[in-house]
Amino acid sequence: MNANPKSPLIPLDHLLTCKPDIVIIGSGPAGVAVAEYAYNVFPEATIAILERGDILTLTHVGNVFPDEDKGPFIQTHGTWPWGGYFEGNGLMMFALGGRGIVAGGLLRRFDKEDFSLWKNGKWPIKSSELDPFYTVAEIVRRVSPGECESAAQTWVMGVLDEFKPHAPPWGIDVRSTGSKRMLDSSVQRLWELIHRDCLEAHTMKRKRRLLVTTNTRVKSFSLEGNRVSGLDCECMGDNKVIRTKDCSVILAASPVESARLVLESGLDTKLGLTAAGKFLAEHILSRTEVIVPFPIHNVTDARVNVFIPPSGPELHERFQIDVRHSITPVMNGKLQVRISGFAAMDPDSEKMVKLDGPKVNTVLKPSTADEYRVDRMQETMIRVAERLGANGSEIPSPKVTYGRSNHEVGTLRMGETTSDIAKTKSVSVTNEIGQVHSLENLFVGDASVFPCVGVANPMLTITALAYRLAKNVGSKMNLRVKEDLEAPWSLC
Repeated sequence: MNANPKSPLIPLDHLLTCKPDIVIIGSGPAGVAVAEYAYNVFPEATIAILERGDILTLTHVGNVFPDEDKGPFIQTHGTWPWGGYFEGNGLMMFALGGRGIVAGGLLRRFDKEDFSLWKNGKWPIKSSELDPFYTVAEIVRRVSPGECESAAQTWVMGVLDEFKPHAPPWGIDVRSTGSKRMLDSSVQRLWELIHRDCLEAHTMKRKRRLLVTTNTRVKSFSLEGNRVSGLDCECMGDNKVIRTKDCSVILAASPVESARLVLESGLDTKLGLTAAGKFLAEHILSRTEVIVPFPIHNVTDARVNVFIPPSGPELHERFQIDVRHSITPVMNGKLQVRISGFAAMDPDSEKMVKLDGPKVNTVLKPSTADEYRVDRMQETMIRVAERLGANGSEIPSPKVTYGRSNHEVGTLRMGETTSDIAKTKSVSVTNEIGQVHSLENLFVGDASVFPCVGVANPMLTITALAYRLAKNVGSKMNLRVKEDLEAPWSLC
């Protein structure tokens, strides 16, 4: 089957005849970040993206629907494919853009403490090494200091002053006009990049450089020596093999799905990667809603978006609290807000992803330290509600929903390579750049490589690490770097 040169997507049959330099599995935020860096920095590189799902939307769902319709959209198109701890809660969006099409917009850097605080989750890199990539991610994702400018926001910030609240760095498209600020979305950036490639291929009379195919599920890898030589794929009921011996393969399918692919390919046993699938972690989510007296009357815009960072570097304080308006924020002179807590989880080899029949099973029992951290977080949430004016006896107890944060990390985590390779493989799966131990051309670009979950929403760190990975992959492949790189890409 020949590709339609005017079609933005590429049929898998056509991709089989191409020889891409980089093949990315997954089109979520991590996969898109790798692709956009490689496309902009390496002018001769050809990049292929394999997406399991179809197109659901070409922008963030929040740009299409009001807040109250986001939940029904997820219930209609989401899937909950995992058993165990994530049973019924571990959400996946098999679609172009992945979970990025419904993700929250809070894009904050990890705290410096997160890189070295956890005894069993120290990063093999310093936080300063990510700084230039964080900067590029903030520029590309149009991070702005705060979304809300309302009387309610000002009031909440003042009332909660003792907690050192912040207006969150929010990923919004500052190019948008009118009352609605458009949320940044990796799928929108990808779609713009695809069309840019189509246009340049037409005007410059060259072959396409960004080859994106949907409805293509990668089932397993095959190896030849120390290289991944093929991807066994299923597309619309047909099985195909993509030859990859001469290109770099980047996993960006999510920590659970990327680990599943490594385990189903038997790389854990073939390569002695005993840490594969282990050290799974997430943010433990707790929420409550309160209605509080609001001193400002006749307010039409009562949006609130505030986050409270950790109060200190101690492990039991590693949680973040968000205060946001509910769908109907003002009722009869009162303000309705949702208070959410996100507690980091201890990295532990007993928390893992396991193959278990048709479903991947997730084992993620909170430790005693995790539970104590959640208790501290919930106590702080109650104090926040009381400071806003809620009656202590009427505050609903914060409810913990395990597996619901959609912030899972680990499973293919990075670590330092030592002279004792067996020891290295027992605590990590990739090296400090995300390259899988013992393989020359397999890399991991998503949150699977995180040694710990940190405290902030992991989205910005995923993007920064994906840019860093793309730079290192290009260097290893000796890909030519574009002369006179323009900002932001020249910054890293």
